[in-house]
Amino acid sequence: MYLLLALFLIGFELIYEGLKIRKWHSLSGLFESIYRAVIVLLLYFWITGWLQPPESWLLDYPQNFWKIIVAFVLVRFGIFDPLLNLVMDESINYIGFTKWYDIAIRWFCDKSRMPLSFFLFIRLCCFIAGGLVLLHGNTDKI
Repeated sequence: MYLLLALFLIGFELIYEGLKIRKWHSLSGLFESIYRAVIVLLLYFWITGWLQPPESWLLDYPQNFWKIIVAFVLVRFGIFDPLLNLVMDESINYIGFTKWYDIAIRWFCDKSRMPLSFFLFIRLCCFIAGGLVLLHGNTDKI
């Protein structure tokens, strides 16, 4: 359930970002509205008690909260940019020149002499690791 929720949220975000970059503002606005509406509804349902997490993992085990957050960040890091590149009609391992994290990735690859194409493998590993944590759901043994 956690993995599906993470993929849904990441997917909608990358679709509206990609459409915005491609200058398709009306479709981008539609997907951004849906994305934000779903987040607001999920928060509302959770606060009012209509949506209870399975086994109350967040309330019973506060240390699991950070594991789920880290797993979500790993999944997002693993798939967001490659899929955004596909939506933007770029190479899957394209790394830009303007955002701070793109500059940091390029700097790291230059200093370590690691080819930029190898970074796609690192993203795949992060996606698998985070996805397994989210797929498992109960992070007591992690």
